[in-house]
Amino acid sequence: MATVKINLPEITGNIKTFLSADYTSGTSLTVESSASFANGQYIIIGEPGLEKTEATNLTAAPGVSTLTISALSYSHPKGTPVYYINWDQYALQYRTATTESWTNYASMPTNLRWDAPYTEYRDAAATSTYGWRYRYYSTEKTAYSDYSDTISATGWGDNTVGYMIRNVRKIAGDPDGKTVSDTELIRYFNAAQDKIYTRYDRWWFLFKVGTAINTVASTASYSLPSDFGRMHSVLFRYVFGDTDITYSLKYLSLVEYDYQARDNNAEDNDDIVYYTIMPGDSTNATGYLKIWPKPETAALDITPRYYKTITDLDSYGDATEVPLPSMLEDYALAQIFKIRKEEEKAKYYDTQFREQLDLLKLMQRKQAGPPRYLWRFEGRKAMSRLYGDRSIYSDATREEQW
Repeated sequence: MATVKINLPEITGNIKTFLSADYTSGTSLTVESSASFANGQYIIIGEPGLEKTEATNLTAAPGVSTLTISALSYSHPKGTPVYYINWDQYALQYRTATTESWTNYASMPTNLRWDAPYTEYRDAAATSTYGWRYRYYSTEKTAYSDYSDTISATGWGDNTVGYMIRNVRKIAGDPDGKTVSDTELIRYFNAAQDKIYTRYDRWWFLFKVGTAINTVASTASYSLPSDFGRMHSVLFRYVFGDTDITYSLKYLSLVEYDYQARDNNAEDNDDIVYYTIMPGDSTNATGYLKIWPKPETAALDITPRYYKTITDLDSYGDATEVPLPSMLEDYALAQIFKIRKEEEKAKYYDTQFREQLDLLKLMQRKQAGPPRYLWRFEGRKAMSRLYGDRSIYSDATREEQW
């Protein structure tokens, strides 16, 4: 048997009011204000995840301080919150293996449970190869939301948002989200990632060999990838006749590049030597890679090797790239205990986060390899070996000179 947990929809920021009188029975709620509520809407009475919280729908236009509803199952005291909800049901699908198509469960969509942190669905026939996804449904608008991330039978990985939220709630003793919502926890995880990223922009776990960019004849400027953070090196593949070599281009600052590219009448040449980075603009926010000379031939490969930006987390199936995901949990726990004014616990988890940041630095040194030693400058020949001696033996030079 497998139990699938469907998270409650986020209602932070939704229309909200409070009961101004006790509700014991009937089809009318007395509220502090009915502004922005309308006939046909669905509402919940109570806080999501708490006992006796339940959903109903408005069956008539609201009065100034009354809401006409379908009768409720429980009594609710004065002061109980009343929320408008965008989604009142969910539809769950399953597949028996990653290669199989999705199948709807019968009797879907069906009602969400608002009196528990999750709505649970049990499948007695499910095996370890199963996967699930769900989406919310609005009876009011007869519309579905987007699908959730795929949930595997083995559960969330330890680097995923869903797993980290579960850990944080367990340690903090906040299973119902009374202190912070899932949305706030995800914001804390992203804040932790930002602190890690800004501490060092060349983490080994963000290193990436980009997709080759095809040259365009007579064109020096090319868009950088959307996840570009900092360049490591640029490879260029030179192909002419029997010659097929790949070598590194030499980086120049903008001033140095401008000097090399000063000749506006320079002929195009496939012996590319230099590159620089140009800032982004409204067309491409991440910036541009400029090479020199301008290539003569189209479809030669330019391959950027770079450190990508860290990916924001926004859904339960998203996985952090940080190799120590518990860092994000510790940072979130520190924020929770600060909210609760439990300063000692907040300080403890903040210290844990900082210590793991130091550990990450030690791991960085390990990934970077042995320490560098001093090189003796050997002149232009050494530089030629480093960046590739492209033209002295090339078919192009033989054709031009002999």
